[in-house]
Amino acid sequence: MIPDGMAALRRPRPARLGLLVALFAAVVAVATSSADDGNGDDATPTESLAAKLDPLEEERRTRLAEAETVDADAQQASAFDAAALRRKGLELRMQAFEALREQAELLDERPHAPETESLRAAVLARLDEAEARLHVDMKAQRTRIRELSDSSAEAEGETLASTVNRLERAEQVEVDLLTLAVDLVELESRLGARPATEEWLATAVASDVRLVTSRIGLLRDRAADVAARAELSDKPLASSPEEWALRTRMDGSMDRLEALLDLMPRLGLDDAPYRQILVASSGEITLDALDRDVAGNLLGQWITGLREGLVENGPGLAFQAIVFVVIVAFFLWLSSLARRVVARAVEAPHLRFSQLLKRMLVSLSSGAVLLLGVLIALSQLGIEIGPMLAGLGIAGFVLGFALQDTLGNFAAGVMILVYRPYDVGDMIDCAGGVFGKVDEMSLVSTTILTIDNKTLIVPNSKIWGDVITNVTAQRIRRVDLVFGIGYADDIPKAEGVLESILADHPKILDDPAPVVKVSELGDSSVNFIVRPWCVRDDYWDVHWDVTREVKMRFDREGVSIPFPQRDVHFYAETGAAAPED
Repeated sequence: MIPDGMAALRRPRPARLGLLVALFAAVVAVATSSADDGNGDDATPTESLAAKLDPLEEERRTRLAEAETVDADAQQASAFDAAALRRKGLELRMQAFEALREQAELLDERPHAPETESLRAAVLARLDEAEARLHVDMKAQRTRIRELSDSSAEAEGETLASTVNRLERAEQVEVDLLTLAVDLVELESRLGARPATEEWLATAVASDVRLVTSRIGLLRDRAADVAARAELSDKPLASSPEEWALRTRMDGSMDRLEALLDLMPRLGLDDAPYRQILVASSGEITLDALDRDVAGNLLGQWITGLREGLVENGPGLAFQAIVFVVIVAFFLWLSSLARRVVARAVEAPHLRFSQLLKRMLVSLSSGAVLLLGVLIALSQLGIEIGPMLAGLGIAGFVLGFALQDTLGNFAAGVMILVYRPYDVGDMIDCAGGVFGKVDEMSLVSTTILTIDNKTLIVPNSKIWGDVITNVTAQRIRRVDLVFGIGYADDIPKAEGVLESILADHPKILDDPAPVVKVSELGDSSVNFIVRPWCVRDDYWDVHWDVTREVKMRFDREGVSIPFPQRDVHFYAETGAAAPED
């Protein structure tokens, strides 16, 4: 039997069913409304589009009205103020053109529907007016550019710098106007109209491109003339106002050419020949050079230039190459000869050189001879050696700061090489407890092979900055041993046993004589110091053999080697109370 509450959930009520149906109908209505809004075929989207266009149109009209007011003020102002006002008016009109472009882009995003025809016609009419006004502004801007260009040709010093800066800004404004005009023409075409200014724009852009490419060639020639004059005078080239102006004009012309070339394909013009000029003038391989036509033309020019250069200078280059190879080959042989001679010289018995110093002298001798040969060979090719050496010096100075830790290790390696605290094959204890045999040395680090056959690479600065214990530096070494006997044993007898053991061992030296003495009365034993001498290579053999023999002889002679002992005394307390029953 189902409880009443569960039954209520299991049986849908009529009111609840009606609510669900209403919610479903609302969802379907919203989805249908969204789909219709995307299609733009109803009155609502047109009203929404008009609502978006109205603020932009209001902004366009406001900016145009402000521009007209500013232009009227410019006609009555002085020359300087008039120029400032005209510039402001142009900025206001460009803002109005930007608002119009946004209107056209909104219309372009909508499909062609009958409800938007009136809006489309209005925007197209505004586009025609804007293009006509842009045409006038561009002509005025070009006139301004010609005036500034003529002024820059006669200006000098600070006046030249000011004129060049104004000329660069004016040319940038012209490029912005052209770009805006091309954008408007493209939008007008997409809205279904044929722009009247498209042909004029194509002609203007092509003319500007030809002008800029010609100017780049002229600027390059003038820059070469200025550089040649600077070489004949004591005045640095970088301090010349003329040189600065030429460099600024060249950079501005390259930027302007690149911007104009981006407009040419949009107007149906072929930009490949001019892209080739841009790449050749800038010397930079960009994405433009990857164009098939541009890359093909550049490759053809390079191949032609290479062929002509080989025909004209081929015999001389071939002779210089032969001389270069002969000089390098001769100094290679001379370097090998120097290596052999120095290697034989450093092995002389009276020269106590370390292995590291020997290797370094051999390497430096051969390397110095080879470097001298390369420099001589390069000089035969017409390469200036002085700037190269200066560049190497500067590079070394910079690397010195970057590699301070490595140079510290190098300096420590030089000190080790000079003072020779150890050499390859020595057993050393250094760098905070590193103990082992020196396996390899360099000017930066030392490779140590430990007793348990581990390889340690220790920086030379760590070794030189710490105490260095060279275990194998001396030919003979003393073996320090301590043996203890019991207090009840005969001291002279034990002493005789120890002296006999040392006298019988073949590897213990007679000079210096071994020492056997009672050193201390310990807690549990009477201790003897036993100090024989031996050759350094026999150190551990003597140490182990004597220790073993002492134990065996003491056992045979009845001399005890006591264990550590303690006497414990117990004291009983008297007069303690007996426990009660």
